[in-house]
Amino acid sequence: MPNLHTNIFGQDFWLWGIRGEVRGLQSWTETRVNSSGQGRIIEGVGGVHTFHGPKITTDVTHHQKFWVVSPIGREWEVDGNYAFRNGQQCRVVWGNVAGEGSGKTLLVQNLTTNTQWQTHVNAGPFPAPIAFHGFGKYVMVFFIMFLAWEAVVGLGVLVGMATSSVSMYSRNTDALENNVLFPGLFAGIVGLVLWGVTYVVAKIICVHKNYAKAIEVVKRAVAGAPHFLP
Repeated sequence: MPNLHTNIFGQDFWLWGIRGEVRGLQSWTETRVNSSGQGRIIEGVGGVHTFHGPKITTDVTHHQKFWVVSPIGREWEVDGNYAFRNGQQCRVVWGNVAGEGSGKTLLVQNLTTNTQWQTHVNAGPFPAPIAFHGFGKYVMVFFIMFLAWEAVVGLGVLVGMATSSVSMYSRNTDALENNVLFPGLFAGIVGLVLWGVTYVVAKIICVHKNYAKAIEVVKRAVAGAPHFLP
């Protein structure tokens, strides 16, 4: 049962984990060879032929697994690449917001060498209320800016149609479209694309900033209660 709580962006956040000895450590590598393209023969000067083979790439993935066994007999399997040896002391910390029964790994610590690793932001260690904290206000600001842009574009189109040397009632509609309507439509599309790009970039920045703040709160909480795990 989690016995350490902290507060992240107003959310009650519980922490739990395991502390014990590293046992049964296994490390291995997986190699994948990939081929792209096709071989070809190029005929050079004087009948000399040159052969260009396909591009070969090799990807090597390192794997590691071990068990953490606590003094009271609890066990937990760790899957990841960390600097451990059998017999060293390890602490794994996971957590989630109050009301959630399970959580994701946040910290892995080698207590023997005083080394610590944190789960990468791309793994999504924190739930949405924390990961996207405060993002709603950015969405609102960007949406208002988008509406303002579209309003300016629409007003510009209306003014252009009213002041264009090409009368709306003339039969030369191609000139009216080329001089007023198409530029306005293009500006509107540009605004929509810019809003979409800004939305995505702002979302990424927000998640990374919230992650950095949240993981620091977790670190301070764990550092302030070094013996909260049996």
